[in-house]
Amino acid sequence: MRNICKETSFFEPKAIVVIGISEKIGSIGRGIYLSLTEGFRGKVYGVNPNYEKIFGKPCLKSIEELPDGVTHAVLVVKRELVCEYVCQCIRKGVSNLIIVSAGFKEVDDWGRQMEEYLSLLCRKHRISMLGPNTLGFINTTISLNCTFLPNQFSLGSISVISQSGGVGMALLSALKDRHCGISKWVGIGNEAVIDAETILEYLNNDSQTKVIAVCFEGLSKMQLFLQCAEKVNLHKPVVILRDGKSKIGMQAALSHTGTMAQSEQVMRGIFHQARILEADSCEKCAAMLKALSISQKAMGNRVAILTNTAGPAILAADILEKAEIDLRQPSFFLRKELNKITGIMNHIRNPIDLSSNGLDPHKYGSTAECLLKSDEYDALLAFFSLNPALQLPEQELIKIAKQSEKPIIICFLGDYQQFDRYDRLPESAGIPCYCTPQDAAAAMVALTKYTIRERKDERETPFLHKKCLQRLRAYIAEKEKEKKQVLTEVESKAFLSLAGIKTVMPRLVKSVKEAVKEAENVGYPVALKVHSEKIVHKSDISGVRLNLFRSEDVELAAKEILERARSIDETAFLTVQPMAPDGFEMICGAVQTPKLGSLVMMGAGGIYSEIYQDVEFRIPPVDNEGLEDMLNHLKCGVVFQKYRGKGGDKKEFFRLMKILMEIIEKIPQIKEIEMNPCRIYKNQVLVLDARIVLGNFKENLDPFAGNERN
Repeated sequence: MRNICKETSFFEPKAIVVIGISEKIGSIGRGIYLSLTEGFRGKVYGVNPNYEKIFGKPCLKSIEELPDGVTHAVLVVKRELVCEYVCQCIRKGVSNLIIVSAGFKEVDDWGRQMEEYLSLLCRKHRISMLGPNTLGFINTTISLNCTFLPNQFSLGSISVISQSGGVGMALLSALKDRHCGISKWVGIGNEAVIDAETILEYLNNDSQTKVIAVCFEGLSKMQLFLQCAEKVNLHKPVVILRDGKSKIGMQAALSHTGTMAQSEQVMRGIFHQARILEADSCEKCAAMLKALSISQKAMGNRVAILTNTAGPAILAADILEKAEIDLRQPSFFLRKELNKITGIMNHIRNPIDLSSNGLDPHKYGSTAECLLKSDEYDALLAFFSLNPALQLPEQELIKIAKQSEKPIIICFLGDYQQFDRYDRLPESAGIPCYCTPQDAAAAMVALTKYTIRERKDERETPFLHKKCLQRLRAYIAEKEKEKKQVLTEVESKAFLSLAGIKTVMPRLVKSVKEAVKEAENVGYPVALKVHSEKIVHKSDISGVRLNLFRSEDVELAAKEILERARSIDETAFLTVQPMAPDGFEMICGAVQTPKLGSLVMMGAGGIYSEIYQDVEFRIPPVDNEGLEDMLNHLKCGVVFQKYRGKGGDKKEFFRLMKILMEIIEKIPQIKEIEMNPCRIYKNQVLVLDARIVLGNFKENLDPFAGNERN
């Protein structure tokens, strides 16, 4: 396929034909033709054998009747006719196709086969094809609306890539409500040829685009997309809007790690790792895009809020604090300066409420200037009423913005009608204007969170040397010969010991009598666990008993566990191991996925790890700084750092995480690996339980597939 990232021809048609054009009200063919002819200055033709004329102009019976020079074809026909029309377009020399027709891989297997054929055909003949199942695209720089929506969109610097036509159009409406223009809008549909990565690279080189939104549910090449988005984000902000967050299709995960890889934390953690912004609604996304396209970025996350009415500012402050924005209080010296300006003695706090004093534009402007000139804040969020009876401090804020390198965001307190009538003069000076605290807060989060910093790609010295890896691979190969899928705790811990990870090794026993004898040998207190290849989660059958101090306790527990276990697995045994000293418990794990490759996870451990889901996921490699960031984003991270006033052995814990990453990346036969719990002490880390799952992960593990769009 021609690289449209280096050519503008796809987005700048010379002449377009609509195949499947119609005059029928409500038809897609009618909508696309009317949208095209409203603003596009090139030639637009129609093909439909059922019409002599269309909208008063000649309608062509077939593609063969087209004159030379038609560069683009829009197909709006039944799926059964698409392949034939594509072949005709190729013979006619039409090199760019937009297939709006649906009913392909998103519907059934026949549709999937047709789509694969179209993909191969277009690639063979170097045809750029958008879709199928796309709404089309928009290029406001040439007044081109190649969708069936009748709206004409104003020119701007925001571009949108959308997998879902509905979500993409909802975002367009949200942008329009906020008086934002667009540069490009592209519905990628099923990505049979042109995919999200291709469009991202093109927009990165597009001089008309300053900021990019990507709306998706499940992209076809997620790993490539993330790599591309991270690179583009270094030059232009990329904002992600995902739909379908609650249903990530993963089947048959056999560990807590595998199960939690379905969760929302996965993508959130990965976007955080790549420093890519994410919005959770069309409204927030539009607010963020507006700010990023107009304003300069903040050099830090210390924000001052200035208002003349407290309520809306407090709403915004709540949102900013949840986003970990620093709303620090002004220092004693800054408060003294502010007191002189405002006349408010001893009451200055952030949010800084000037009350009636803030109705004076000069006083409001002087306060804003003082805050931004100080070294204590990186950005200003300003609230005031959009009241025709009051004089706005807009000129004062415009003057400050021109002199300061720090961003300002204004939130007007008024209704939408008032805001629509307002001329938004500050925006010409790079000050984004909003009329709700939610929008203003989302915009400030974007300006303070967007940082241009390339991720290090320095591979550290491996912990697993060549001979160690050979032993580990040989061990796994032996288990594969035994046709093992889930390794037992004993087998998993033996593997980890070979990797240099400290574990508490259990002793295997076959009867109640042997359990009592082994407990005497080990020394009390002991832990008793079920040992079975069929029982994956021991806690499901109450198959773990801890802190057993007497032989009578061991005997009773062994009888109860074996009775329950052998009703499921007649070959179930028991393990006995000494109780480890008390310590803080974490879970560490890794999982292989077909779309993202390997993922590594840490979080709060123990039997409730799957319920609390206080976990963080990242894509390896993760260096010490990245591991520290993961720990800091965990609720349990504070406990880890300060457990019993001493904190855990962070160095050893990070070493364990790095070994885990090497294992999952260098031994592809391992589908899932988990250590839960890992008991954290001041001077060491002990693995108390472990599980390893083998197999071809592509068969049943796909946490990022997403549903195909209709």
